[in-house]
This record gives sequence, structure tokens and C-alpha cells, in this order.
Amino acid sequence: MTERIAVVGAGTVGAHLASAFVAAGHEVRMAVRDPAGESATDLGRRLGSDVVSIDRAAVGDGADADPDVIVLAVPHAAVEEAVRVVAPPADTIVVDATNPVGRVLPDGAASTLDVIAATGVASPLLKAFNTIGAEA
Repeated sequence: MTERIAVVGAGTVGAHLASAFVAAGHEVRMAVRDPAGESATDLGRRLGSDVVSIDRAAVGDGADADPDVIVLAVPHAAVEEAVRVVAPPADTIVVDATNPVGRVLPDGAASTLDVIAATGVASPLLKAFNTIGAEA
């Protein structure tokens, strides 16, 4: 079954995950801060994927093009803003692939997933891919 996956963040983790999703036959959309930037357009060309601004991650060209899954692969410090800007629909699964390396989590948060949940997002949340480091 082909899934429509939006990967937010085109750093090492996001690029590796997007590449693996494409290789598995999924439709991938990359969502980045600067979709016209050279590194983003090169990645999109390599993957054969659309590259859009972060605020377009959860929006397709119609209801049938909206992503089934949104993968957050941004730096820990940017995760709350990314969730706010992406505004995932309640029926879209959100996968947290971030790691708070060198960061202190807020009181009561066991992981970045707790930080995402505290934003009030209504989507199903999953924590995954946390063994894929930026050096992958």
C-alpha cells in the first residue's frame, strides 16, 4: 500500500528517511523552510519528490493528496514551531523523529513527543526513528 508522506525537514535525518520512503514505493513530499534553496531543490530532484514550504506540508492539491503521515525531522529546538506551522489535521498521523540531544526537556516531558502533545495537536502521535542520528 502506497502512503502519502510529508517529511518536515531536509537535514540528514529527514533526507535519509525520505529516501527510504521513496525506495519503499511511497509518495513523499518534502517540507522545508526554503523550498527554492539549492539543497532543497537538489534533494527533490534526487528523490523525484515535491518540495514545499513548511506551511504546505499538510495540504495537498485536494483532499486526495493530503498526506497520510507527517514525519517531523527538525531540530528539537524547532519542533514546537514546526507543529504550529504545519497544523496537522486530526486524521493525519504525526511521527516524531526528533531527539533533544544536548537540550533540556520541559518539566514532566519524557521526550519531544510530550512537547508535541502539549501543543494541543489532535493527530495520532508516534515516536520513531530515534536511532537514526544526524551523522547517518
